[in-house]
Amino acid sequence: MRFVEFDANTTLGEQFRESASPLVIVNRFVVSPEDEAAFVECWKADRDWFAQQPGFISARLIKGLAGSHTFLNIAEWRTSDDFRAAVSRPEVREFTAKYPENVQESLHLFRDVE
Repeated sequence: MRFVEFDANTTLGEQFRESASPLVIVNRFVVSPEDEAAFVECWKADRDWFAQQPGFISARLIKGLAGSHTFLNIAEWRTSDDFRAAVSRPEVREFTAKYPENVQESLHLFRDVE
């Protein structure tokens, strides 16, 4: 899996230094048609692991219409500290390694406006 910044003006590293509660995570994945089934299975395994971590609230995977190969993971965490703690665990690197090689991922952190 290859990482590409979601926003050219704000890096993921910059976002990790801020706090938010609740925190909304959006991952954009671009997946080739032949890798979609394997990608979805990897995502499900990730979701099930993250669901056991402190502060996890929910996650869902949606796919673009009309033959799109773009997927969005939309997840909610109680706090950005909870999310940082979860993604700092060594198991996360193991999950990433299992995704099909050609998957492109972009990750961005959001907070509620109101």
